[in-house]
Amino acid sequence: MKIIYYPTQRLSLPPLSVALGFFDGVHIGHRRLIEKAVDAAERKGLASAVFTFPAESRGLKSSSARLYSTAEKLAILEELGVEYAIVADFSALMNLSAEEFVHGVLIGELGARIALSGYNFHFGRGAKGDADMLYRLMTEAGCEALILDEQRVDGETVSTSRVKELLSLGKLSEANRLLGSPLRHSTLVERGRGLGRGMGFPTINTKSYPPLPRGVYATVVKMDGKFYTGVTNVGICPTFEEREPHAETLILDYSGDAYGKKVCIYFLEWLRDERVFESPEALREQVYLDREKAKDIVRNIKWQEIGLS
Repeated sequence: MKIIYYPTQRLSLPPLSVALGFFDGVHIGHRRLIEKAVDAAERKGLASAVFTFPAESRGLKSSSARLYSTAEKLAILEELGVEYAIVADFSALMNLSAEEFVHGVLIGELGARIALSGYNFHFGRGAKGDADMLYRLMTEAGCEALILDEQRVDGETVSTSRVKELLSLGKLSEANRLLGSPLRHSTLVERGRGLGRGMGFPTINTKSYPPLPRGVYATVVKMDGKFYTGVTNVGICPTFEEREPHAETLILDYSGDAYGKKVCIYFLEWLRDERVFESPEALREQVYLDREKAKDIVRNIKWQEIGLS
């Protein structure tokens, strides 16, 4: 997948079938839209693309508690078969009218021949453009547009805000169902205090972690191109001297030095609350139980169904 940062990079692009949106979380509604863009590109002899914004964009929705970083979002787009990811600077577009965006940028500069959006898509100065306007402007210009209706699961609309709500309630499995793939977090391994290693279960430490409640989770860790079963504690390690919130992951069947390596942690299921133990021995016993639960969960998952094949 080729990444283009607009408007800094002005590359010559082939005619595009382009999905428009912020796509935080890339949930199943987003995925369906992107898949339709890829399918349309194949049918019409176009290149598939996504037009989106960096996770760090200010002035575009709420910038708090993004599910994914820009890099994580782009990695998922590539997995979905997108050929071009156009990452736009919001400040360069925010004062354009809806007409200027469609005619000048989307069709004129980027060469879009098919544009796809969700039913609740808004664009242009003051967000005055909507999905109906996108359809009208594209068709009037002799191009095509496809608007995707809302997606519902168990009677509820699929949305990023709903995913965040489920995560805040500790309902990780339900959130993952809406995401279409386990919640992931890519980060670098940092040096910890070595307490886990001293107790016989060395862990990797990461200061950053997804918007999850404190607790212990069954995870899968991707490192050096391999997948490992993991148990991840998100919290402050209250049994010992409390520290700032962080994520600490026990990787099963791994004994190397992971310090400084990039890892991707996939959060599968909630196991238990984080709590204070009476002694290191009690904690060690609980970690053993957590390990066995995590192994059972990973043993029974169908990797292809959760997008980790």
